[in-house]
Amino acid sequence: MNILRRRKFGDNFIIKGSLEEEEYIKTRLIWKIKLYFKKSKLYKNAYRFLLLFSLIAGALIPIVTNWSLLKDYELNTQFGVYEYSDLMVTILSILLIVVVSLELTFNFREKFKNFKKAEDELTSELYLYQTSAEPYMLDDLDEKFRLLVKRVESIIAKERVTTIVQISKNPVENK
Repeated sequence: MNILRRRKFGDNFIIKGSLEEEEYIKTRLIWKIKLYFKKSKLYKNAYRFLLLFSLIAGALIPIVTNWSLLKDYELNTQFGVYEYSDLMVTILSILLIVVVSLELTFNFREKFKNFKKAEDELTSELYLYQTSAEPYMLDDLDEKFRLLVKRVESIIAKERVTTIVQISKNPVENK
């Protein structure tokens, strides 16, 4: 099967012979599965961190706001916490706005879900292919391989389109 390689020579892609089944599975399918796993893990961790930070900051703002009411109590006068409560509320509020803006702009939750979905679909295709399960119950091995390539490339293209749509959306529309 002739394919376009990603190596560029000037502005033209080079066609480099045929790509064998084992090479395609290793260099394209398994590589993409690993890439999507890493990306989904990265975006999931970023989303969870931002969510946790915004929850904690959001919970602390009313607490710190009310510290100034405790200025007559010994604990508060001993440590002088109430003197800085306005500054702390301002800092927490600004950080909260930055964190929420990051999530709105970069859409970590949706990206990690899309990458995880693509990873799961590609892994499923690999298992279906290796076990010759439906739709890979074909006698012709070349046709079976072409079907795998077609389905894998379709999943990858679908993920790309979804990512491009998310990137080009207005951040406010993403939610």
